[in-house]
Amino acid sequence: MIKISQIKSKARDCLVNHIGVAINATLIYVFIYAIVIYYVTPSYGSAATAVWAEAASVIIGLIAGLFDAGFAYFYLQMVYYDEARSFNIFHAFREMPYKSMLLKAVITAVSLVCEIPLLVYEFSNLGRINYIYLLAFQLAA
Repeated sequence: MIKISQIKSKARDCLVNHIGVAINATLIYVFIYAIVIYYVTPSYGSAATAVWAEAASVIIGLIAGLFDAGFAYFYLQMVYYDEARSFNIFHAFREMPYKSMLLKAVITAVSLVCEIPLLVYEFSNLGRINYIYLLAFQLAA
């Protein structure tokens, strides 16, 4: 039976050999995600912009699902001592993108259903709520 310390040392060795590539892949993802969020998602002001922002959030979430699958492929390559390259985070765009988007669509739908009461309360006459709550729901997706 394999001990936990052996598994930890193997994982540490895999990460140490590819730490630069892992940081590079993460920075590429953060850069792309930040640009998309900055230019696509409008700020909340009226109900129409809230609907547009939620639609943009769903679309961005589906694309982020492709990146999540790409990161899973990237880390699996690191674990199995394959050649891990930074641009492997785009792997899901080539290999069966509909599967990862379908999985992310389910998660996004559940998140949106949970977010609807908060949005209704925000745009009702009951008053404004703090945007920290809305940000927490977005990050949970």
